[in-house]
Amino acid sequence: MVLCCGFDRRGIKSFRNGQNGFTALELLCAIAMLGLVTAVLSISVVQIKTATPKVNARTMAAQDTVSAGHLFYHDVMMAQTSDLPDNGQTAPSVTLTWLDTFEDQYTFHTAHYHLVDGQLRREYDGIPRVIARHVTAVAFCFDGTTVYMSLTSQVNDQRPELAMTQTYQARMRAVE
Repeated sequence: MVLCCGFDRRGIKSFRNGQNGFTALELLCAIAMLGLVTAVLSISVVQIKTATPKVNARTMAAQDTVSAGHLFYHDVMMAQTSDLPDNGQTAPSVTLTWLDTFEDQYTFHTAHYHLVDGQLRREYDGIPRVIARHVTAVAFCFDGTTVYMSLTSQVNDQRPELAMTQTYQARMRAVE
């Protein structure tokens, strides 16, 4: 028995009046829907491929600046003196010094920060180490007891919108 909507009781489409295939309109609609799905998928794939390097570059720049900021903050918190002028003017490098005492033994420490060929270097007690790569600018400033570091990191030189600038500040401890 055939129902009025074109399907029999088993859910199988039955053809009436000699129909034995799809109409041109049905085929055209199916092709149009496939084309639309293909277009949406290809646009999504292209966006994912172009966004991934941008996100990776920004993440790398962020990790570099945060890592350098953490070391800088720690060193300034320990420092008792710096070679920066106490007038708020910026300098391209800084040397921080402090004296540690432990069980009546005194240890003198220095930490020197400077930029060389796009790498921020930290020389701690004479041992150099690269703490940030892809650095385009760094500036240090001293105002009273607070030391500031402004750090700009950019992975891709052709895309300035990927640059990341962070400013860190910390107070030096008092001379004992």
